[in-house]
Amino acid sequence: MVPGGSDPENFDLSPDGSRLYASHEDANTTSFIDAANGSKLRTVPVGREPEGVAVPPGGKTVWA
Repeated sequence: MVPGGSDPENFDLSPDGSRLYASHEDANTTSFIDAANGSKLRTVPVGREPEGVAVPPGGKTVWA
């Protein structure tokens, strides 16, 4: 189990597998999580009720 935040709606991994990105519907945020140790790196406000998160090929952006 990884403590990613409140009400995780969806998640995706960075292309290299080092980061986990999770959208949180009730908090209107996306969390950036270190996949190796489960620590939360940062939380970003993304707007109202994000239903998902995706990392396109190349991994330079995160879409929520």
